Amino acid sequence: TLAARNPSSWSITSCFQEPSRSWNKLFKQAKHLGEAWYKPDRWWSWAKKSFEDFEKVQLSLRHALPQLEQNKEGLREKCKERDEARKSALKSLEDFLNSASKAKKSACDWHGGAERIHQIESAKQWADELKEGTQLQVDEEVKGLTRMHFKVALSRNELRSSDAELQNELDLEKQGQSTGELETLKEKRDKHRKNHKEATSAYFRKMAELCRKANLLAPEMLPELRQHTDRQISLAQSKLPPHEQAQVMQIFDHNISISHYEPDSLNKGKRLSQSGARHAVYQMRYEGQPCVVKVF
Repeated sequence: TLAARNPSSWSITSCFQEPSRSWNKLFKQAKHLGEAWYKPDRWWSWAKKSFEDFEKVQLSLRHALPQLEQNKEGLREKCKERDEARKSALKSLEDFLNSASKAKKSACDWHGGAERIHQIESAKQWADELKEGTQLQVDEEVKGLTRMHFKVALSRNELRSSDAELQNELDLEKQGQSTGELETLKEKRDKHRKNHKEATSAYFRKMAELCRKANLLAPEMLPELRQHTDRQISLAQSKLPPHEQAQVMQIFDHNISISHYEPDSLNKGKRLSQSGARHAVYQMRYEGQPCVVKVF
């Protein structure tokens, strides 16, 4: 029986040949699948071990992080060890993928082929993660987040100033001494509110992105990211394992302001808490999504 590959799928078809057709000669000429995958199989064992070794070093860095936060030199040495392990693992995975791609062209449909395809897919996923970690510039990312945080503070100050100007004009209007700039001041306040919302949203999108990268790629970023959170929340987070810190930081939106809500919607908010409750809770909508506002 000769097994023939269907080039458009993973199926194998068989055809029966008469002995007189000299089909033994075809088998002798055929390349053995074990021979085709001999080198890739050896590379896979080494690549898999290299990646597992990298994960052990990364895990060790995570566990040591609370003790290394005040030891900058020790943290740098630990990060250097992790970076070298990452570089070695990436090189091994790329060598395996290069070797496997050559073998795949000549022999891919056989018993056990699905397992090797799974190995290739796993190696590609691991290599992509390692490349992302190699390209990550931790210091530049943190500096960029700090610049965005400063932009949020500036836009908040502009919003406060424009809101104060508008309130002053409203007070003058009540006394019959309006300057006639009410509509202009409203437009200015609305513009600054929009700018502040956009700056805040961009900041927290970046914060969430860096938390994901810190969790997966660079746990050494976590102490810097915690500095951007409320002091009490930051203190509570510092007691958690590093991977849980990153997950918690992606949940909270610490700098959202009551000024982000439309004034009219604030006046129409439905109270959910009972009278006499310690804190009033209102049913609201923020950017079209239902939410609640708790008044402290």
